[in-house]
Amino acid sequence: MYIDILILSQILDGPKHGYEIKRNIERVLGNNIAVNNNMLYPALKRFEDLKIVRKEIIAQRKKPSRTVYRASPAAKGYIKKLVSDFP
Repeated sequence: MYIDILILSQILDGPKHGYEIKRNIERVLGNNIAVNNNMLYPALKRFEDLKIVRKEIIAQRKKPSRTVYRASPAAKGYIKKLVSDFP
């Protein structure tokens, strides 16, 4: 699925929180696509279950904690598979 490739490529570029991933994808694609939370967070959860992405909770002063997603060493191999399987 193309959204998985886009999401994972953002995380491979460096650790990011969900809104940052969403915003970056929308910026790259312009107004052609809107990434909604029903697409983003299930994909992140799936990556987490597959041990491709690690979730880290970061406490912030006077703000809610922020969840940051980091690529695991297996992420590069997984994205290569996704790209090679992409129609």
